[in-house]
Amino acid sequence: DAAVYGRPEISLRFKHGKKETGVMPVSFSQYFSTVFVKLDKRVLDNRVKSLYNGKSILLKILYKQWSICLPQFGREQKMRYFKKAAAILMILVLVCSVSACHWPGETVIKVGDIEISSGVYLAFLMSAEQEFISKVDENLGKDGETVTAAFTTIEEYKQQRVDDKDFDTYSKDRAMEFCLNYAATLMRFKEYGLEFTEEENQNNIAMGEYYWEQSKTRYEENGVSYESFFKTVEQSNMAAKVFDYYYAEGGTEEVAEADIEKAFTDNYVLVNTITESLGDEENNALDEDAITTINDKMEGYAKRINDGETFADVKKAYDEENGIEPVEQAEPAEGQPQDATAGVLGSEETDSPFEKFDEVKSMKVGEAKVMELTGSGTVGTSAVIVKKDLMDDPYYYDSYKESVLQMMKGEEFDEKIKEYAQSLAVDKNNSRLDYLAPDKIDLTVA
Repeated sequence: DAAVYGRPEISLRFKHGKKETGVMPVSFSQYFSTVFVKLDKRVLDNRVKSLYNGKSILLKILYKQWSICLPQFGREQKMRYFKKAAAILMILVLVCSVSACHWPGETVIKVGDIEISSGVYLAFLMSAEQEFISKVDENLGKDGETVTAAFTTIEEYKQQRVDDKDFDTYSKDRAMEFCLNYAATLMRFKEYGLEFTEEENQNNIAMGEYYWEQSKTRYEENGVSYESFFKTVEQSNMAAKVFDYYYAEGGTEEVAEADIEKAFTDNYVLVNTITESLGDEENNALDEDAITTINDKMEGYAKRINDGETFADVKKAYDEENGIEPVEQAEPAEGQPQDATAGVLGSEETDSPFEKFDEVKSMKVGEAKVMELTGSGTVGTSAVIVKKDLMDDPYYYDSYKESVLQMMKGEEFDEKIKEYAQSLAVDKNNSRLDYLAPDKIDLTVA
């Protein structure tokens, strides 16, 4: 039997009956989990004899060391035990050299006081590769054309360039940036004495489990365990706590409430809408005459609102005239918006920009306009848009306050973390990082 222990050496322990006859330490560059191996003696004899008789310098050196470990035995017995030890060693070397795996928990990067395991690195590498693909799609749409389908295979994406970098370079560089920011966030979190409440810990777990279930197969097939994945989820929530430490109420660089309110009203509008597709049942665009007919009809509804009818009455009339089942509006529950039919539209500075935000922003409260929207598909929409008072219902400001603060200070915060990360000492296991190359990730796994 050979016991392989979780430390950077292998101790081969041999017994004659119940008595331990010797221990042979063999230096190894990787860490192993505990493994017990039993091998067929005839196979061992043949394999090791051919290796040893083939003038293997390594095995002869090992045999000499082995002889020192077993002084009480003669040459024949020493050779018999040595054959077993050498065969086990050869099998372990073979497994290490041909398997496309990484050793669980091994540290591939150390940033400051934070050790980053291979699993966490692979999770970030996967994120970097997905980001590359997303940016390729974004770049394809920069000419103003709608992108309905870019490339059909992962290999086609990998042949492109982003920020003047090829797929491998971009992925490795971004994965390293993610690792540096990960470590910097964890160190700041600890330095500032921040902690998660019990409720926040439970939310972290719930979030981790939810997202894990969405992508479990992809992560596991690429060597990322739930434990490694969860560390990246927890780090993102740590970053939110560090962000609040700086900018939230009572923070070291607290942002004034008036400034947050101004940013909110500058970048969001509240509206009611009535919409109708400019496509047929098969989602093909209508001809110009049909589109004009629909827009004229919508202009009629907008005029009724501008002439004094309420949006609710006009929407009810539209539903009845177009065969739409009316929806009864219940009384708003506590903590819910007063008008369940209203929606918020954002500027280009927000995460969900509305294509005609500036035009809606310039409207008066209560005014209705018809706008033809293109959206992200091939078929447009004709919309009656009625502007409402964004600050009339406190629900919206309370709901969007954190997002607005992030919009205001997000880039500044990212730069703080980046600068701190760059000041930390970095120790990389380059041989392992080279092995965990971008082409080892299979992005085709669902």
